[in-house]
Amino acid sequence: MGEVEATEAELAAAPAIAHGILQVLVVEARNLVPAHGIGTNPYVRGIFGHQVRRSRTTWSTLHPAWNCLMEFPVISLSGNLELEVMSQAPLFGG
Repeated sequence: MGEVEATEAELAAAPAIAHGILQVLVVEARNLVPAHGIGTNPYVRGIFGHQVRRSRTTWSTLHPAWNCLMEFPVISLSGNLELEVMSQAPLFGG
């Protein structure tokens, strides 16, 4: 099952088991440090419990704007939200 299908399945099941939905709006980053001393292809990975969400990748920028809404069904009232800015490797080794 792909990530989008898993997300849709989790959200569809949420009303039956969740306390609510945590919505996180990831807007932008500024002045990122280049990955490995070269440019970067940043994206954000959100982790809440065992649930993982991912923004789209913005290519060759240190000032990305994602405007990405991440939704997490809240199963437990304890837990942490982690947001990580990652860099995707170039597709063709460039």
